[in-house]
Amino acid sequence: MAPGEAPAHGQPGYLAKYTERIGAMFGTPERFAELFSTPVVITPTRLHVV
Repeated sequence: MAPGEAPAHGQPGYLAKYTERIGAMFGTPERFAELFSTPVVITPTRLHVV
């Protein structure tokens, strides 16, 4: 959980990648941010290569 991060509609990189999908499912990025209000940041620490 990353409560100090900006919401989805305040993340330009996230919007550039997911605006079309967010629009189709939730209408607007602002509505998406209302429904999913707590940002989650995942940082990989290991990589497993087979």
